[in-house]
Amino acid sequence: MEAINKNQAKNNTRSLSIEAINISKAKQLVTPFAELDDYDQRDITKLKNAFAQYDSILLEHLTRFDLGELSDRLAWIPFELFKDVRKLAKGGFGTVFVAGLDFPSVYVSEDGMVALKVLDENLLHEKYRSGLYIHAVSKS
Repeated sequence: MEAINKNQAKNNTRSLSIEAINISKAKQLVTPFAELDDYDQRDITKLKNAFAQYDSILLEHLTRFDLGELSDRLAWIPFELFKDVRKLAKGGFGTVFVAGLDFPSVYVSEDGMVALKVLDENLLHEKYRSGLYIHAVSKS
């Protein structure tokens, strides 16, 4: 039994090393905020400013997946602010919804509609452990 536990520990350590390498490689592909075009920087900054009171929640969730450095380009929008949420489809990573976001200082589209993806929490953890890099955060 002890030999099995040692082998499991060795495999877990090897998996963690591969995960760390894969995540590090994926992070290198992300354009630094300062290098984004002015239009994208302005839109991200407006969105972040509108929801600045939620920055700590965003950082907490990103930090869980060792992605804290992405917080400069994302904003946490509370699920309760989305109106008329309708399910579009369920897929391999979760469920896609369409919803309205009526927030005075934020322009999202002509019709005020946005797409939301609610990730399957178990799948998110499984994919993260297997080294896939996912550009989303769950609603919880």
